[in-house]
Order: sequence, then structure tokens, then C-alpha cells
Amino acid sequence: MKISFMTLIIAGAVVGTLPMAAAAQHVPRIVVMTPSVGFSGGYVGFGLNRDSGSIDMNGETGDQAQQLLGTRSLGEPSGLGLNLRAGYDWRTGNTIFGVWGEIAQSWAKDDVVIPAVSDTWSVGFGTSTAAMLRLGYDMGGVMVYSNAGYRWTDVELETFSGAYSDRSGGISYGVGIETEFSHHMSGYLEFHRNTGKVDIEGLTADLSLNTFTLGVNYKF
Repeated sequence: MKISFMTLIIAGAVVGTLPMAAAAQHVPRIVVMTPSVGFSGGYVGFGLNRDSGSIDMNGETGDQAQQLLGTRSLGEPSGLGLNLRAGYDWRTGNTIFGVWGEIAQSWAKDDVVIPAVSDTWSVGFGTSTAAMLRLGYDMGGVMVYSNAGYRWTDVELETFSGAYSDRSGGISYGVGIETEFSHHMSGYLEFHRNTGKVDIEGLTADLSLNTFTLGVNYKF
């Protein structure tokens, strides 16, 4: 049987492409993974608070208290508290914009002895809620930020004549630092300064509350 020269050329070309085709089938696929972006999206968290503050009577009430009782202070409560928080962050480059809300319970108390009337009263902070904005900068897994917003705080007063309470509303502002433990978990340390006005049965006072918080967040 005679095989033409052209047939041999075509057969050689086909055989020569077989190793190339086999090699092409075994070339590994390169998958490009998109890196996760920290400090963005929704989150929930909780924290341990250390509260300390003062409640000072103002106006004519404060003047009368100073004359009769020797002090304008209703007390300087201090103690621990807990908070639950939920928020959402957006980022542009390394800049973080966020909103968050919180409900907290404080057990900060102070017992004040009033020698002029031979009485002791107790003053403290109770439940509080807050609505806040935050602005931060991501330094590579660690964010520094500032907060500003409004906080409502329950103030409780117990005297020989009864128990009274009022909800004080005022500006809240502070700074913090947050670091990522993993894609979903982070921890934070914050300081807040809270101010407000109190009106308990006609007794008016200025509230000042400092809060240090150590907490954790879980990001969705």
C-alpha cells in the first residue's frame, strides 16, 4: 500500500499537537480571591462599662442647697454597667463612616450624707439609650475613631421622703480604638463624655457622666 507524501505530513502534524493538547488540559486554574474588607457592613456587640459622674444642682435650687446643706452636689455615682450595641459601617478607602445605637444598664451609685438634715440619700444612674455617629480611619486592621450623638440616661434619687427619677437627655461624644481578631470578630476600647439636665420634682441639676467601655463586636 502506497502512502502519499502529503498524508505523512498531515499525520505528523496531528501527532505533534497531541502533547500540547494534553498539557493544556493539565494547566492549573488560577483563582483570584477578593480580599475581605474590614470595618464595613453590619455588626452587633456588647461591652463592659465603667461609669463615673456627678449631678450638681443649679440655679436658685443650687444656691439654696449650698446655703442649707453646704453642697450643690446630689452625688457622684460610680460603678459598672453593661451595654448591647448594633451598628453599620461604610468605608471609602481607609476612611470609615458609621452609625450605631445602644442600650445600656448602669449600676453606678453614690450614698450622700447630709449632716445639716441628718439624712443620707442615694443617687445613681439606671438604663440609658444612645444614637451615635462615628468617623474612623483604618490603619490596617486597627481603626481609631471618634463618636458623637445623643444619649438619654435615667437618674434615680432616693431620700427619706421617697424615691424619684428622671430621664436626662444630652450630648454624648468620645473616642475609641477597634482592632480585628478575625473576619467576623473585633474588640474595642472607648471613652465617652455624656452631659444632660435633670429635673426631679422641681429640683434641677446638671449631669456629667464619663464612661469607659471594653467590648467586642460580631460583624455579619
